Amino acid sequence: MMARFQVVLLVGLVMVAAVAALEAGAVVNSGGPQMAKLLDEEGCGQLRNLCPNIPPGAEDLKGLECVQNLSQEQVDALSDECQHQIWSHTLALMDDRNIERLVQKGCPKHYDKFPCTVKSEPGQFLACVIDHRELVKGNGCREFIQRLEYVAFSDYRLIGHFLKDCTRDIEAQGCGRISNDNRKVSQGETISCLQNRLDNLNGECKKGVLHLSEIQSDDVKLDRQLFLSCAVDAIRFCPSIPPGSQLVLRCLMKHRQDTTMTEHCQKQLLRRERLIAHDYKLSKGLTKACKEDIKLHHCRRGVSDD
Repeated sequence: MMARFQVVLLVGLVMVAAVAALEAGAVVNSGGPQMAKLLDEEGCGQLRNLCPNIPPGAEDLKGLECVQNLSQEQVDALSDECQHQIWSHTLALMDDRNIERLVQKGCPKHYDKFPCTVKSEPGQFLACVIDHRELVKGNGCREFIQRLEYVAFSDYRLIGHFLKDCTRDIEAQGCGRISNDNRKVSQGETISCLQNRLDNLNGECKKGVLHLSEIQSDDVKLDRQLFLSCAVDAIRFCPSIPPGSQLVLRCLMKHRQDTTMTEHCQKQLLRRERLIAHDYKLSKGLTKACKEDIKLHHCRRGVSDD
C-alpha cells in the first residue's frame, strides 16, 4: 500500500512540475508561438465579433491594429478581462526583444542601419527605430514600422522614452496616473492632455511632447484622439483622401469652420492648430512651402530645438 502511495505521489509531483514548466514557458515566450493569440483568448469573444475579418490564430499585430480602429465606446464596452488581455498582449508585442525580432523580419534589408539596442523597458527599441526611420528607403519597411507605431502610440506607457521627463507634469496637470495597475486600454488621452497644457509643462517635457507631436504629424492615425474623433468627418469632408495620409489633416483643417463638422473633431483640430503655433515643424505643408524663407530669416530660433 505504501509503495503504491509513493508511486501516486511521485506521478502527482511530476504532473505539477510539468504544469509549472509549461506556465513558465508561456511567460518566457510571451508573444511567441506558445502564447494564445489575442483574438483566441477565452475572455475576448466580444472582440472577435468586432474584428470579423481577422482569421483565428492571426498574429497579435493584426488583432491590436483592429483594436486601434475601434471607437472609444466600443473599447469601453469590452469586459475588464478582455481589456486586460489587450494590455498584456500589447506589452508582450512591445517587448524590446520581440520588436527586434519583428523589425529584423519586416525590414531585412534595412535592419543593420538602425543603431538600436535591446533594453529592459518596453518601447525603447521601437522608439529608437522610429527616431531613425528616415534611414529606410523602401516602402515595405516603412509601412511595417508604421503598423508598429499605430499600436505603440495608443498608450503613453508604450512611448515613455519620448516623455521620460513628463512624470511630474502628468501628475500635476491631471493627465493620468503613472501606475502599473492601470490596465485599461488607453486611446492616447495622456498625450493629448499634455499637448493641451503645453504652456504649463517644464522645458524638457515640453520638448519631448513637441517631438512626439512632430512624429504624429506624419500620420493622423498616430494622433489617436484626433483620428477617433474625426473619423466620420474625414469620410464626409475628405472621401478621396487615403486614411492616415498627411493630406487628411490638411483637408480637415480647411473645413474646420464648417458648422456641420462635429464638435469633437473641431476640438481636436484646434489642439493641433495650437501645437503648430508652438512649432512650425508640426505642419509639413508649412515647412515645405516656407523652407527657404525659414533658413533665410533664421526662423528656427526661439521656436523649438532641432
